[in-house]
Amino acid sequence: MVQVYGRAMCATITSKIENEIVSLPTKIEYKDLPSSTKDRARRLLKDQIAVQIGTSDLPWSRNINRYGAEQERAGTSTIAADGRKVDAATAAFVNASYGHGFEYDDAHADSHSHPASIVVSASIAIGEAQEATIEEVLTAMITGYEVYTRIGTMAAPELLTTGWHPHPVLGPFGAAAATASLWNFDEQQTAHALAIAASHASGTTEYSSTGGSVKRVHSGMGSRGGIEAARLAKHGVTGPRKFLTGNKGFFSTFVDKDGFSAADVGDLTSFEIDTAWIKPYCTCGGTHGYIDAVKAIDPDPANIDKIVARLQPETDSIVGTQNENAYKPTDIIEVQYSLPFQIALAAHGFGNGYQAHRRIVDGELIDNKDLLETVNKVEMVVDDELDTRNSSAVADMEIEFGDNSEHQFIEHSKGRAENPLTEEEFRAKIDDLTVPVLGEENAEQLAMALDSFSLQDSVSELMELTYI
Repeated sequence: MVQVYGRAMCATITSKIENEIVSLPTKIEYKDLPSSTKDRARRLLKDQIAVQIGTSDLPWSRNINRYGAEQERAGTSTIAADGRKVDAATAAFVNASYGHGFEYDDAHADSHSHPASIVVSASIAIGEAQEATIEEVLTAMITGYEVYTRIGTMAAPELLTTGWHPHPVLGPFGAAAATASLWNFDEQQTAHALAIAASHASGTTEYSSTGGSVKRVHSGMGSRGGIEAARLAKHGVTGPRKFLTGNKGFFSTFVDKDGFSAADVGDLTSFEIDTAWIKPYCTCGGTHGYIDAVKAIDPDPANIDKIVARLQPETDSIVGTQNENAYKPTDIIEVQYSLPFQIALAAHGFGNGYQAHRRIVDGELIDNKDLLETVNKVEMVVDDELDTRNSSAVADMEIEFGDNSEHQFIEHSKGRAENPLTEEEFRAKIDDLTVPVLGEENAEQLAMALDSFSLQDSVSELMELTYI
């Protein structure tokens, strides 16, 4: 049991929005959850652990690991693929950075974000530190996911379109909520943990335009920030009562929005985690529908005259015309945020998955003349009407071949809840990530454990399988 200090300092939260958000961690109990929600959480846990292992040996991941080694304190939380036992905040920082480090982690469409890398990493790290069961960790994961995405959905799409990176801005709320769940905070302590988390919210999307590997660390910053917010609340530090809706609160300062009601938060008759998107492509989710459209048309690149990609404004803000190097990316992150380059990769049959992007990290493909020729045939057109008629991250594309053309509209790209990966496709992703790092036998053992664990198993036992 975690000792909690300073309860006498707690003040009552007065806003209905804050009340609804703060009550979530105290209301979510695993036994009461729908089976679909439990299944989705288990799937996200498996996906995120595999992504952390697979990306652990990327150049920036090695830099992050070295940084973590300088910061770490003694502890019992595991760094994935490494095996070092460190304090929970450092383990969450490193693992979350791995988990979001190659554009291959989950996505939540309505909040334009990637909750799992933060809430899974924080839940496991805190869970290991207090010898939690997998059931307790899954409960914390789901709690963090719901708090993160419900705040994020209310802030969307403005949080993204104004240049903020939703993930590190929302992440501290998710990690603080997950930690509050594992530490059995009451509503007042949870309120202060979340209010303090708002002071950790930060991070812009300039990386998508002019590069930089700091984006790979955004998840780690969010995960660690949320844990530290909860730790401060545990020791009696307090936050503002209207941290979301005050005239200088989160919604006012980040997105200049107000007028929310409790109905905007939603209740627990449905769960945002059920809509989680398991990525099949190692690139920003805004490109996925267009990749699917190219695959459906299956063009001969030599016969393409023009490709017209119509974009929702929110998609344009992250992978489109607002990116300085969209037509001539200079590094891997600019490739992963260049819609024209991703269309070209798909059209030429290189694929848009893990292996293709590892080749780009190794210096291949980025200067390929045939690819760049196709890149320059892509015309991106921002279409406001796509927003009024559809959900987020749709794709509308036409490829012209002389006097002929083919059109594709993709509402739900592969991997979304409405169009999920098959079990074979999902297993192929897991193996692609884990086998090169762990070897076939150890990767198989991990996959079997992730499929068959008991809820009362220790999460630490599961993490023992993430390294050799």
